[in-house]
Amino acid sequence: GRKKKKKADRFLEEDYIQVRDDPTKTYLKQISDLGLLTKEEEVKYSKTIDDSRKAVVKLLFSTKFGLAKFLHFIELCDKGIYQIEEIVQVDSQYWTSKEMNTKEKARVGRAFKYLRENIKLLLDNYFNGENPPQDIKKTHTSVVRKILNLEPQFKKVLEVVERFRGVVKDYGKLKKRYEFLEFEAGKLFEKRGKELLTPEDERTLGEISFEMKEIKSQMDLLKEELGMDYEEAKNVLKHLDKHIAELNEAKRKMVEGNVRLVIGIAKRFMNRGLEFMDLIQEGNAGLIKAVEKFDYRKGYKFSTYATWWIRQSITRAIADQSRTIRIPIHMIETITKVSRASRVLMQDFGREPTVEEIADYLDLPVEKVKQAIESAKEPISIDKPIGHDDKSFVGDFIVDSIQKTPFEYARDNILKEKLEEVLNTLSKRERKILEYRFGLGDHPPKTLEEVGQIFNVTRERVRQIEAKALKKLKHPVRISKLKMLVEPPEKPY
Repeated sequence: GRKKKKKADRFLEEDYIQVRDDPTKTYLKQISDLGLLTKEEEVKYSKTIDDSRKAVVKLLFSTKFGLAKFLHFIELCDKGIYQIEEIVQVDSQYWTSKEMNTKEKARVGRAFKYLRENIKLLLDNYFNGENPPQDIKKTHTSVVRKILNLEPQFKKVLEVVERFRGVVKDYGKLKKRYEFLEFEAGKLFEKRGKELLTPEDERTLGEISFEMKEIKSQMDLLKEELGMDYEEAKNVLKHLDKHIAELNEAKRKMVEGNVRLVIGIAKRFMNRGLEFMDLIQEGNAGLIKAVEKFDYRKGYKFSTYATWWIRQSITRAIADQSRTIRIPIHMIETITKVSRASRVLMQDFGREPTVEEIADYLDLPVEKVKQAIESAKEPISIDKPIGHDDKSFVGDFIVDSIQKTPFEYARDNILKEKLEEVLNTLSKRERKILEYRFGLGDHPPKTLEEVGQIFNVTRERVRQIEAKALKKLKHPVRISKLKMLVEPPEKPY
């Protein structure tokens, strides 16, 4: 209410006066203009987030594409590449209680077994263009409900949405190219009807016909993967984007309505090694996480729930970033315990306690206490003088393992020249595609999708050009030059 807003404004004004940094002042001023959410608004936006998330999951995993991807996730879990908690939500006690861990694994395992069998059944019988039997329709409804109840990790869901978007986009590019070729072929057929076709036109017509067959084959494969027509796929994508936009808007409202909470918590952690704005930034990251995890149905206030996430995010950032050398969070906790124990024992003994005495007091292994004491030591500057003459420094005695030797410089230059020589035997387009794909020259490695966007062609076309270029490089003349780049030279005697 009004009282709450007044208190928050007063708090922000205090910060505004204390902080002399202009960007921070501007930020705090902007925050003071944002309204606070009522309990009803919190519930409303949380419900929108939940409903939109469910709508995306339901729509995506009703499609052949979505179900095939979910089945793939299950198979990756079976192989141990993914853990179940990376794919679906698990109980909060999954990590702390052995009993709950076993229970959750069994629950998800049963669901995966059911889905593994029934998704395969649907992929074979539900999406073949015919009206499926009633029992198959019931299985489809049941499978979608089962996936909804498992609550897939939304990050994974969005990955599948983006892959779906990529396939729809590729199909659209192919369709556009096919229609263009169809138009060009039509003009040539018209010329043929009037007996005006030249030998050059005949060759062009043959090339167009060949490319159209290739494109048609690729379009059929993509249509099979989507499990629906292009127009229907575009419509599904439109609805998915609508639900995702609603979800993001509700999340934005929740975050904006609670940023004052972050300021309040961040203020308590000042002078701990991080700038105030950095603390706010980390707190905001925790707030966003809280918005994603909050369950309004449990009845507690969002601010109570968010406080833990904000504090957690800030304390982890302080542990990670306030030191030159990062110490793992579990080691920070041990260091804190060792430090406290050391102070208590020093008061009791009137002297510095030994490592063994600290270990005995904390009931920890001696090695762990030693490790904590070593980790707590501050790093030494490489510019620190050795001795009293200030002529030698710590850095003078540290080997530079990054700097190349003259031999390595010469070797790298030869490699570069030979590679350049071989790549110059390819066409300009082939060379460029290999450079982009493998990160040669000044280019970082790029995906098929990214290279396709640069050359305005599909991923499949990029893959074909890449394969053709690599095949050329395997020619005996070229391969002999490339072998020199990988075979180590004989050692001189």
